[in-house]
Amino acid sequence: MRRIRFLRGYGDEESLRMLEEAVEAAVESLAAEARRDTTPSDFLSNILGIRQVRTIIGGKWETLHYELLVVSGGPTIWVRTDGIVEAFWGDTELVAEITDKKILGFLREVEDSLEEAAEC
Repeated sequence: MRRIRFLRGYGDEESLRMLEEAVEAAVESLAAEARRDTTPSDFLSNILGIRQVRTIIGGKWETLHYELLVVSGGPTIWVRTDGIVEAFWGDTELVAEITDKKILGFLREVEDSLEEAAEC
């Protein structure tokens, strides 16, 4: 079963193929975490970085999603809690969408955990 759908990519064919493989491996790792019923806090303890993306709606700050840095030091891969995956390698970029419902549910749990932490 395919867990992701590639939306767009920019760069040479070889670099795009390498990024596709790296994204597939990162999403498979995420699927394994979701299958093991890993808690969001345990999962987040292994994340390399977290960015909160916010906007103002009706004069109040609202979180749109979080971006989780899951791979760096070669290709850079960010997994967003709304299911979008962004990968970069030099001047090559790839964007994909997670389609697996279990992973998407796990990402919602992670987002809820981050929201709770932000409120403290």
